[in-house]
Amino acid sequence: MFLFNPNKETLHVAFELSAEGIGLREGGEYEIWQEHPESEKRLCARSGEGVRWEVPSESAVVLRLTRARE
Repeated sequence: MFLFNPNKETLHVAFELSAEGIGLREGGEYEIWQEHPESEKRLCARSGEGVRWEVPSESAVVLRLTRARE
């Protein structure tokens, strides 16, 4: 997932882990982490839940979303 912030201020982007939110079709628990730029931040969330991610000003981040091991 690609998040872009063209603004002068940091944004807190919110999205839902659902078909309507990001096209997610399978239920279950997911792990989300930032691949670019590299970060140690990781979240776990279930399908249908909302997620908030900070995107620094005038930059972009790439997030990876995978099913959590159950």
